[in-house]
Amino acid sequence: MEVYLLGGMILILLVFSIMGYIRGSLKILLSLGSLFASLILVFVVYPTAVSKFNNTVIHDVVEKKVSEYVDDNLKLDKQNGIEHTGIEGQQKIIENMPLPKTITKKIKENNTEEEYKDLKVDNFEDYVKAYLVKEMMQIISFAIVFIVIHALMILFVGLTRVLSKLPAVESLDRTLGVIIGLFEGYILILIFCVVITALSGTGKMEPIFEAINNNKILSTIYENNFLMMLILYFL
Repeated sequence: MEVYLLGGMILILLVFSIMGYIRGSLKILLSLGSLFASLILVFVVYPTAVSKFNNTVIHDVVEKKVSEYVDDNLKLDKQNGIEHTGIEGQQKIIENMPLPKTITKKIKENNTEEEYKDLKVDNFEDYVKAYLVKEMMQIISFAIVFIVIHALMILFVGLTRVLSKLPAVESLDRTLGVIIGLFEGYILILIFCVVITALSGTGKMEPIFEAINNNKILSTIYENNFLMMLILYFL
């Protein structure tokens, strides 16, 4: 799995650098501009969107999957003699769950009476479920809103063909296109990391996270995902 993920990452960067050379920097800059404009609009629209998504079938599906996932992990812990009544036992249970480190850290830090009240729960098991559902719904809502807004922004991109064909501009345009294409590929990799994090509570991403944690390059990229940091900070 490590080889496939690393190979896939290199392939994405290579493809985007070639695409950058072919397309030129002017088109990519406009594309990146639409990307960042989309992100800004997402943070504006997000608070309303997440409350709407919490009342849809998406929330019901996520809640069901998370509940099954947490129940399975708690059964395993009980079989191994780990109780979830004390702080130490609860910490071990959280650490044993195959979740992204960022999510694990937040669950441990927010295991407080105040958070229990906010989530309207009265025991550890329900807290873990409710917190995971909340985090996943926030990330999923962010991803859906981003995709919709960015798709709309792309409709406004495509007005640079005439300028990019001028002889004086074309050579520099292609060179810069390679550099910007690499950056665009890197952003796509970070978005992929956000998506797998959103699905982490279902248990289906365990092989991917195991591969990431076992590879220094992959884990460095994942743990330094500025896009994920922004999402978790603002959400």
